[in-house]
Amino acid sequence: MKTIEICLPIKNEEKIIATKVKFLDKTLSDINLGFNWIISGVVNGSQDSSYNVLENLRLDLTHELKLFNIKKGGKARAIKTCWQESEADILVFMDIDLAVPPNFLKPLVTPLINKDAELVIGSRFLPESEMTRSWQRRLVSWLYITLSSILIRHKQSDLQCGFKAITKRAYKQIAHYLKDDNWFLDTELIMFTQMHGMKIKEIPVKWQEREGLVKKSNIRVIRDGWHFFKNLINLRRRLKKIEKK
Repeated sequence: MKTIEICLPIKNEEKIIATKVKFLDKTLSDINLGFNWIISGVVNGSQDSSYNVLENLRLDLTHELKLFNIKKGGKARAIKTCWQESEADILVFMDIDLAVPPNFLKPLVTPLINKDAELVIGSRFLPESEMTRSWQRRLVSWLYITLSSILIRHKQSDLQCGFKAITKRAYKQIAHYLKDDNWFLDTELIMFTQMHGMKIKEIPVKWQEREGLVKKSNIRVIRDGWHFFKNLINLRRRLKKIEKK
């Protein structure tokens, strides 16, 4: 039987892991796709007991739980570590806080199962999407989408939503292009899948901003914006260099 592996990057999340993973596990039992589900918790750069909490969950879950413990932090590093070792047919990542409810997993992976796409991304900005988010972070996201569409010429409505799925075959084709170890992997995934002429599909999602992010300082928002701008410039250069070959 074919498998779908869900990667959960985790850093200092000991307080929410048990509740969120158990809820994910329960939801997967209600999604009938004829595939086996695997949950992979990838603890990265944590200084709390996140890994121990995961270990203690193994006997309480219906589905297989794989564990990774990486000393260095970084969302992208966690995802790539998991996916590189995975033997699953479909690879998924989502945020441990389940900002997108796990019942959206079925519409996320169905286009891949039906071979209608190679990469499926959740979007917070499609007309059918529902999003609870502060106006400041809405503005930052809008600016990023607008700027990135100019610099790297994508057509997606949302690049950074932490809810994506890709076929293992497609991932193997683009894995060596993925250089970022932090937050820019989402954009790299989309652009290199697009560069290879593979089909990308967006689905609307319901997205709930995590409590505490609304209070994120303006300094941090500006710093993150500058970081993404530099990454976009570097990615544009890389794409043009590859196109010339």
